[in-house]
Amino acid sequence: MPMVRSMTATSIRRATLDDIDGIAAMANELFSAHVDYDARRFLVPDDARRVYRSWFTRPGADGKLLFLVGERADRTLCAYAVAEAYAIEPEFSSPEHVYIHDVFVAPELRHTGLAEQLIEEITEWAKGRGIRQLRAMIALDNARSLAFFTKRGFRTTVTEVTRDLT
Repeated sequence: MPMVRSMTATSIRRATLDDIDGIAAMANELFSAHVDYDARRFLVPDDARRVYRSWFTRPGADGKLLFLVGERADRTLCAYAVAEAYAIEPEFSSPEHVYIHDVFVAPELRHTGLAEQLIEEITEWAKGRGIRQLRAMIALDNARSLAFFTKRGFRTTVTEVTRDLT
């Protein structure tokens, strides 16, 4: 039975394959924001719809991948999040964890609690799997996102470094 959580004029539910076009449109906004942070580190895929459809239907991902969408009362999508469960990674001395790949909320609905609700749904999903750690990567210059995650109990643990080869 799919989860549905209501808030103000929106609800959060598990995404379906029918949501991929809407997710891809929001993902393009997220990709563009990342490119604005660092165009040499990030890129906008040629076809986000294909990327997300492939990810959503990836063999073996069932039960390890969580796609959530926020939906307005008129059934248009206004938010999404993607999280994935990872097993213990001994080669990285890393415990089992859920990695939050994407969180996006339409600009007009930011600061309404919708992103926080997406994170809470991911948290409950992780706990239900017996996982005790969440992770996310945040662009270095994205102070707003870092503050959002820090306020919700996340801590900075690593810094990614990038070297461009010419």
